[in-house]
Amino acid sequence: MRIAFIYPYLTRISGSRGPLAIASALSSENEVDIFTYSVRENLIDSVKFISGKASFYYLHNVEKSRFGILFAIKYQVLRGIDRELFRMIHEKHRENPYDMVIVASNEGRNIGQYMKKIDERKPVTSLILMELHDHGFHMYYERKYGMIRLLAWPIYPMINIIERWRFRSFDLIFANSLWTSTIFQYLYGIEVAASLPTLAPENLSESPSDSGYIAVPTVSITAEQIKIIQKLANDGFKLKCFGPRKVDVGEYFGFVTDQERLKLMAGARATLFLFDYEALGLIPLESLQLGTPVVTIPKEGPLSELRDCSDVYFATEYDQFQEILSELVSRPKATETVERCKSYASRFAPENSVKKILQAYTYHHVQRFSGTSGQSK
Repeated sequence: MRIAFIYPYLTRISGSRGPLAIASALSSENEVDIFTYSVRENLIDSVKFISGKASFYYLHNVEKSRFGILFAIKYQVLRGIDRELFRMIHEKHRENPYDMVIVASNEGRNIGQYMKKIDERKPVTSLILMELHDHGFHMYYERKYGMIRLLAWPIYPMINIIERWRFRSFDLIFANSLWTSTIFQYLYGIEVAASLPTLAPENLSESPSDSGYIAVPTVSITAEQIKIIQKLANDGFKLKCFGPRKVDVGEYFGFVTDQERLKLMAGARATLFLFDYEALGLIPLESLQLGTPVVTIPKEGPLSELRDCSDVYFATEYDQFQEILSELVSRPKATETVERCKSYASRFAPENSVKKILQAYTYHHVQRFSGTSGQSK
């Protein structure tokens, strides 16, 4: 089977490992071509390595990452980049037709419309939802961000209509998590074929020793959660914090590399994962993959994916966090705890996502020839 796998913007590996791991797993028994519009020059070799047997094609290499409003307009609203990607894919399709096209990104959502216009044999088109713009609009509204709220909220219904039109141009919709799947189906009434929470294979170069600390990522924490972290430090907990949000504790490492992040979690007795919004929450999954229990809050992606894991603890009040963490740090991690965490995390292996994708493809292919295919309205 020939598959075109589209990831329009590749400027960092950390947020791209899951989709690239899916492409790599697909390539073990299929012919897979990965297409990117822009890739950071110093990542090209890493992308090729992570992608396994898949071939890698790109149009531009860039020196640095650029995110923000202009990026969103260029990559997520306007059609020019999607048109160029389609032309590149179409050229390959003419030479040797693809059976399936997968867009695994928040960008590239116009490609489904372009693929339906081709005259040759049409591939099954699919989109893996990574995030919904709806959250941003609701967040601005709930937090009353003054002028932003006044300007942004009135255009939400129009963007919702455009998004629905783009979503429905794909034959199959997948989601990166149960949370995204549930919210998407509620907001748009379009069926999701499967949720694909995916962990790339763990690539820790060495296993650090257990030194009795708690790993604390600060990726999306709130001001109130910073107070919880500071109070835990004041109460004698040994914390090692890392991430973009600075916290006033004894050990704060700021931005860290992928290897440093994995080392910090692997050597911890627990990972404390506090957050504002997470559709999936890769850090708790990575922590389990490394054999480290997780303490987090009961909402959104982490609750949807991890509610049945005996090594994930949920808390909302400081006293609850204090009690759970005191128990976890009171003794070294037992071998059975480490193995249980790793065993649970194995359900998020890319091979499991590939099985779901191929099952959905087969089912859709049968429906197409029987004349009963189509998404829910």
